[in-house]
Amino acid sequence: MNLLIPSFVSAIINSLAVFFEIRWLEYIFKPLTLILLILWFYIKLPQEKPVLAWLILAGLVFSLLGDIFLVLPGNWFLAGLIAFLIAHIAYVFGFNVGGVQVQLQSLLIALIILAVATPLYVQMRNGLRASGSDGLLLPVTIYVIIISIMVWSAGGSFFREDWQRQAALLITIGAGFFFLSDAILAWNRFVESIPHGSLFVIVTYHIAQYLITFGVLVRLELLPHGMFG
Repeated sequence: MNLLIPSFVSAIINSLAVFFEIRWLEYIFKPLTLILLILWFYIKLPQEKPVLAWLILAGLVFSLLGDIFLVLPGNWFLAGLIAFLIAHIAYVFGFNVGGVQVQLQSLLIALIILAVATPLYVQMRNGLRASGSDGLLLPVTIYVIIISIMVWSAGGSFFREDWQRQAALLITIGAGFFFLSDAILAWNRFVESIPHGSLFVIVTYHIAQYLITFGVLVRLELLPHGMFG
């Protein structure tokens, strides 16, 4: 059974639930979206799974845990942040499974990421201090560093021989959407409210996870005839 289509449907329902603020639907369809994606990804993998596959699976599972923590009533933000932090670490190792390669092009990517992430981080830090949430400053700082490394690792795949161009493009765009999703979430939470901010967060987040998953399957040559087979 192709579980990708049900995952897409679940993601759409989840987005509608966020837009119309139907909380009980979010409790169901936010985790269900990723559960179905994880199962679809796992089924696509060969019996002997490469290290890259296990690392991406780990990233998806910890993302699922983060989804559950963030949708729960009460203040589970720190638990969700730690879960997603571990997910990003798994993605970093996955994207660099052949070893870290630092080239001139990847250094330029690092400078671009630094130029984008630094002002965002400064605004978040100021917002945390203004709201009296100094206790979150260290974990948020670590998170910003790790997700930036994740985006850098994805972008660097363009200049690595072990990543096909299409696979590199998919994971790079996916990583960019992940960064965008978290930036909107952090801004919405710590700086100022963004109209329909929660909707933008969930839509960009789901796009990110789908693209990263597709890119890895292309890298493993498991989607030779299209993504939906």
